[in-house]
Amino acid sequence: MKTKKILFLSIALVSLVLSGCKTIDPPSGGTDSSLISSSEPSSSQPSSSSQPISGNPNPENPAAIVTTVQALANKKATDTANIYRVTGTAQYPGYYSAGYFDLVDDGWTIVAYGISSKNTCITKSGNKYSYTNDKSFGATGIRAGDIITIEGLFQFYAYSSSYGVPEISGYPTKIISNGLSNITAKSYTAPESYNGTYYNSISSTDKGNALGLKLHNLMMDTHKTYVSYGSLDSTLKSTDSKCFYSGKTSSSYNKEHVWPQSKSNKVFTTSYAGADIHHLRFSISTYNSYRGSTIFAPMFGTPRMIDYAGGGKVKFGSGNTYGVTEPADSMKGDAARIIMYVFIHYGTDFGGTTKAGVTGKLYISDVIGANTVADCFKLLRKWNAEDPVSAEEISRNNIADNKQGNRNPFIDHPSYADLIWG
Repeated sequence: MKTKKILFLSIALVSLVLSGCKTIDPPSGGTDSSLISSSEPSSSQPSSSSQPISGNPNPENPAAIVTTVQALANKKATDTANIYRVTGTAQYPGYYSAGYFDLVDDGWTIVAYGISSKNTCITKSGNKYSYTNDKSFGATGIRAGDIITIEGLFQFYAYSSSYGVPEISGYPTKIISNGLSNITAKSYTAPESYNGTYYNSISSTDKGNALGLKLHNLMMDTHKTYVSYGSLDSTLKSTDSKCFYSGKTSSSYNKEHVWPQSKSNKVFTTSYAGADIHHLRFSISTYNSYRGSTIFAPMFGTPRMIDYAGGGKVKFGSGNTYGVTEPADSMKGDAARIIMYVFIHYGTDFGGTTKAGVTGKLYISDVIGANTVADCFKLLRKWNAEDPVSAEEISRNNIADNKQGNRNPFIDHPSYADLIWG
């Protein structure tokens, strides 16, 4: 099997270079509302031939050079004399008004930056093409996981003789198939083992926002001891037998925030939610670095993959704030239950008890990758159902309860996820 080179981006470097020639428009909080909303995007079924985007004003340009992601990834110089036509899968995330995402194909990656709804963004003067971003990406209908064809201008930003970012800017001509346009949630069906009295205040008829509110207040009221970040060095040795991402054992571990600090809207750093036994897990530094601050989402193409020691594969993306990590199948439920715990306990979406420096607004779309907020919770429910609660999770829950006073309700009653967001 041939080893294929994957080009990974460094957002710091990209930002440095782009700052002199482009403007990136990240949202003030959460993901761009024009692309993540409560409404469901339309979907189309995969077909045997490429289909134009519905209502797409962009006919193919016969002058475009048909090429591959791999060929463009290997180009080392900006080309203003030609436009290129390339097909690949739109990788989540980075959907800003400017149209910023990775385009992947069979292990190779290029950046799609400035994908506009009309081909008027590409103009020609003499024998040179130029590009102007009209920031109409939202009108294209492109979503994460779509296999698409893009025509545009190739640009290459070199940082050294061995490293650079290949980029295409232009317009889409086809959506061949939809990937994440509709995520099908699953309901948890495995047995629930908890029989204690912690949830006596919860009624069997509670659901939706009412259940979310009760669980939030319960955890705030019972979380009597907020342990220190430093104390977790010894605590996690008794709760975690292996690296959260790789399943491997090591004599040296990092403390890993499963919900990254940088994606917490400044709600936590290394105290309160940032030092919660239910939240933090051990991770070997190498795999902690691979994950970085990336979101959890299904990955497309052929990303960097490693074998998870307990079986299956872990898929890592760019390793920066615009990248993606897909946990191994045997850890997807663990990740989902931790994320839902942090969201309910420390977030303010359901109202209820607040505490300065402890609670605040958390954006689920900052840490879970899907095309709508509703789909983020569908993905969490899907992973929650597909990977039932393990004995290690139950043991961790009990240890955390003894030290902190509160429990993770999604480990004790995973069906609460369906009752709240189903």
